[in-house]
Amino acid sequence: MFIRKDLQDRLRQGTGDFLPFAVVFAGPWSGSIFEHLAATKAYLDLRTGDDFHVYFAGLSQVSPPSEGFRVPDDRGRNRDAGGRFTTVRWNPGLFDRMRRDVAIESSQTDVGHVSSPWHFSGNSDLLLLRAMEGDGSLATIDWSSMLSLDLTRFDGDAGRPWFGQLVELIMRQIESDADDEQLDRWISEVLGSDQSVPNGLHHWLGSIGVGVATRAAAQVIGLG
Repeated sequence: MFIRKDLQDRLRQGTGDFLPFAVVFAGPWSGSIFEHLAATKAYLDLRTGDDFHVYFAGLSQVSPPSEGFRVPDDRGRNRDAGGRFTTVRWNPGLFDRMRRDVAIESSQTDVGHVSSPWHFSGNSDLLLLRAMEGDGSLATIDWSSMLSLDLTRFDGDAGRPWFGQLVELIMRQIESDADDEQLDRWISEVLGSDQSVPNGLHHWLGSIGVGVATRAAAQVIGLG
């Protein structure tokens, strides 16, 4: 999987034992969810920094966000009706390559045990995972840590997509390594008291704090 080299580079630049990351699968068919991802991609790339990274399958930035925002059409074209460039491009070929890579590798893992390999739901999927430094140029992905969520089931308050809120929650945990009680409060604050918390989310969030605490501390004292 081509993101394993990028993960390896990020791990070697840091000091943590592992690197939590996410892969988002969404396309123009996803409506408001896709629009939300396209509109916030540039900021989320900055917000996540070195301790967490989000890979948007098939979605890439093609011009500075300050130049405006338009969503790619259903063929991933990056020009609007007037012929002007958009700020993001969706490439169905790269999307499908990532989909196939994840499906294959999650069924052939050497790390941990995956009861069933991942398959794309056909809607809008979010995968939360952890990677460890591997041999050579490729990181090792801990597929046993994988949490798969259907973004269409969790739309947040007033129907707004909640992916940006979830990223903030993940970054809070990475930066503070909260205990269970604090994590419960944060989940309620960020996702809303009436928001259904996806199964496994609390456990996954709890598992990432300790592993990146060393990395964060090293950066504070100038070692990272």
